[in-house]
Amino acid sequence: LGPLTNPAKPQSGVIGVGVRDLAPKFAEMFSRRQIKNSSQAHSRILVVHATDGIDEITPETTTCVYEVFEGKVTYREISATDFGLSAHPLESVSGGTAIERANRFQEVLNGATGALRDFIVMNSAVGLYAAGLASDLKHGARLANESIDCGRAKQLVQTYVELTRKAITPATAALPLTSPNPSFTLAEYTTKGGIHVQRKTESVDGKKVIEDLVKSLDHSHGTLFASSYEFPGRYTRWDLGCVNPPIMITSQNRTFAISAFNKRGNVLLVPIKQKLQTIEAIEAMSATDTEITGLIKENKERLPEEYRSRQFSIFSVIRALIELFSSDEDHQLGLFGSFGYDLAFQFEPTKLR
Repeated sequence: LGPLTNPAKPQSGVIGVGVRDLAPKFAEMFSRRQIKNSSQAHSRILVVHATDGIDEITPETTTCVYEVFEGKVTYREISATDFGLSAHPLESVSGGTAIERANRFQEVLNGATGALRDFIVMNSAVGLYAAGLASDLKHGARLANESIDCGRAKQLVQTYVELTRKAITPATAALPLTSPNPSFTLAEYTTKGGIHVQRKTESVDGKKVIEDLVKSLDHSHGTLFASSYEFPGRYTRWDLGCVNPPIMITSQNRTFAISAFNKRGNVLLVPIKQKLQTIEAIEAMSATDTEITGLIKENKERLPEEYRSRQFSIFSVIRALIELFSSDEDHQLGLFGSFGYDLAFQFEPTKLR
């Protein structure tokens, strides 16, 4: 939904969707926006989905394109020949580590030819056409190739890299997964709820740490989230996990419980209890050294759909905990788990059988 909710409201662009059925729906929504806003009437939006499943212009097969212009939607299918280029297998532009892919991209910026360059040129050409800088796709491909050959593309990428590096703070800078000489850094910060935190960052052997974490999850509480999908300029691999977390939050119907798993959890229950005592949504609450239990107030009236998130529910408790623990200094600290169907019953008065 990012392209539809972008506060900058760009007037032109290329939107890739990974599911074919979504493409015409997105196009229809952009069409309505153009009709409603006369200033965007002459802008051009292209919603694309490749027949081999990617949300880009594919170098191998065909790409479905829904073009939105002057409030009207037109459909066509395009392929490499529409750009004056040769087709290439999708595998020829995918795969490899992040470093390998970055090196291949740099080679293209330095003038290398081949499958990856054609892939980059095709997707750039569509953007140039959407922006009104190219009269058609072949013209866009010609402009993209010229930008690479004269060095403008490389200079633009270097400028972008410099800007992003300036935006990285010590708290968000990533450390390498492997290092022959592990380094340690210690950071201290205070959360929005007034909790003082000391955080230690350590370079580790990522593969070994993940293997050890998986083994630990056989007998300990914890989580492991991973993404092995990579795509040039869009997705990168990552792993995020923890073992022996301090607390667990459970909820059923209008009841909830916050249980401490260890001494760290016992310490955290104290400020959690103080925070929960300040919110209106809780009807009753009791606490011991190892657990807090409570009852969410029953909603007396049914609110309109756009205000339902304000109804009393377990989310009222969750929001209070976020206010207590959140900090711009730590983007990895979070609540990890899942919500079941029971949550829906807190928003709709449903008679259970």
